[in-house]
Amino acid sequence: MEQRQLAKPDVSVTVLGFGAMELPKLDKEGAARILNGALDEGINFIDTAPCYGTSEEMIGNAIAGRRKEYILASKCCCNTDGTGPAHIFDRATAMKNIENSLRLMKTDYLDILQLHAPLPSDLPGGPGDDLIQALYDMKKDGKIRHASITFKNAGPTDPKYPDVYSYECLKAFMDWGVFDTMQTVYGGMVRACELAVEKAAEKGIGIIARGALKRYFPNYDELYDKAGLDELCAPGEDRNSFLLRYAITSRGVSTVIVGTKDLSHLRSNIAAAERGILPPDLYKKAQEKLSSLGIAPRPL
Repeated sequence: MEQRQLAKPDVSVTVLGFGAMELPKLDKEGAARILNGALDEGINFIDTAPCYGTSEEMIGNAIAGRRKEYILASKCCCNTDGTGPAHIFDRATAMKNIENSLRLMKTDYLDILQLHAPLPSDLPGGPGDDLIQALYDMKKDGKIRHASITFKNAGPTDPKYPDVYSYECLKAFMDWGVFDTMQTVYGGMVRACELAVEKAAEKGIGIIARGALKRYFPNYDELYDKAGLDELCAPGEDRNSFLLRYAITSRGVSTVIVGTKDLSHLRSNIAAAERGILPPDLYKKAQEKLSSLGIAPRPL
């Protein structure tokens, strides 16, 4: 499977990454099977978070002994106490999260630590905010290698769902000069960030795309059918495969994370990634078809 640079100087990841949100739906043995299966099949990027239930614990139990085989990303500012807001954007919460994450995943460091979906207003100090300094302190102490950020998608009743927050935050944060990578909602059916992703990558920011295969809309299949994308698929290729390949065709995307609890789904996604990017003419046709339905990039 193709690998691309995610963070300078030497963090390269497979174009398909494993999103670990689904792990808590499995028992210990099932989680071990799919995590080891992902590594055995060549995936080398795993993304999790303290607020993904037992996900971090399952990673530690299943693959801590294979730590040199994968790039590990988690998040911070997650309120895991069960009361109050889901995220608290302060140093104390971030420090609590990192210590717990390292303990649960049985590792001395994380390759990527991501602030979990703040808006610019949640970091009033801008690039000099104390929370940014906390990330730098973690790097200095060797607990993390790279500072990162993820973007929210809210819920279906929010007018900015699912990818407008990603678009707005990506535009705002890419000029701060403090984040090595950014995680954004992006794919063929969620294209708001398409131009911003490319611009951020030009600035040397690694892009982690998520939601490329998620059915965000109740009329998802209808939109896909209207776009006529099936006629662009390779023989025997399904919709998920085509959309995954669409996402990795963007020159700005380093990796696309897809979550699954099913080994057969995992292998289908791997097969799609191994097909490689779409040919330029098909990619252009797909863009034109989607744009004609209003599924288009927002301007920079």
